[in-house]
Amino acid sequence: MRAASPPSGQGSCASVGVALAHNAALCGDDVVHISDPADLVNTLGRLQEDDLLIAINCWQIYTSTVEALNAAAEKGVGAVLITDSWAPLLGTKATLQIAVPSEGVGFFPSLIAALAVVQSVVVELSAMDPNQTRRALASAEHEWQRFKLLSYHPR
Repeated sequence: MRAASPPSGQGSCASVGVALAHNAALCGDDVVHISDPADLVNTLGRLQEDDLLIAINCWQIYTSTVEALNAAAEKGVGAVLITDSWAPLLGTKATLQIAVPSEGVGFFPSLIAALAVVQSVVVELSAMDPNQTRRALASAEHEWQRFKLLSYHPR
């Protein structure tokens, strides 16, 4: 599976896509975060019917998000939109829209609900093949220790 959090994940929502890609990859899934429009277009050209495009967009929806979802759907690729808009699919051909609240105390949107949704996606992905997940986590842990990425050693 390949999931792309496209330029629709630009700005504040980009961090939610980064979390999704990081955690899913850690569990052994082929998930990438895409924030550059050219990379998005190149990736859309490679997507297959068994891939999935996850667009994460809050506050105002980018034209590139709509175009990416439509392009994916036209290729027979599953297209999911996670957004704070309650407008039905926002003119896209997305397969599924998940509406999440983003009200914050100031100008900036809250990303808590969107982050909770993508974390639940990762949990479900990891539960699909627990053995693969365990192997991937063990391998990642080995590499983290080899590269001495952490300033402490928990074990």
